[in-house]
Amino acid sequence: MEFQFPLRLWDRTHYALTFVDAGRVWTPDARFVDPEEGFPLLDSFDGTFVGLGGGVSWSTAVGPIRLMVGYKLNPSPVDLRDPLALGELVVAGGGALEDIPERRWARWHVHLGFGPIF
Repeated sequence: MEFQFPLRLWDRTHYALTFVDAGRVWTPDARFVDPEEGFPLLDSFDGTFVGLGGGVSWSTAVGPIRLMVGYKLNPSPVDLRDPLALGELVVAGGGALEDIPERRWARWHVHLGFGPIF
């Protein structure tokens, strides 16, 4: 859900915006799960994840340009860890997810968009 607030500047309408985004993530594909042991990295993905943020949209001669910043409110444990280290953990045949340190800045994301919104 996104709310836009018009900003009238330089004879064009620009927008400030705020948004909330939510989605449910799961992996129904059996190729990613060991039938005997399961896959503990994916066990925590059976939930709804929520993010929120804000940004601005500039009107230009070629269309709008949007710059937004989002913050994950409840990221999965995998979201906050280094993907390369997670891959090495999987290839090695398992291990403790807690051995990979969390990256707190991984909660933040920047998005730059060109063109009209859908």
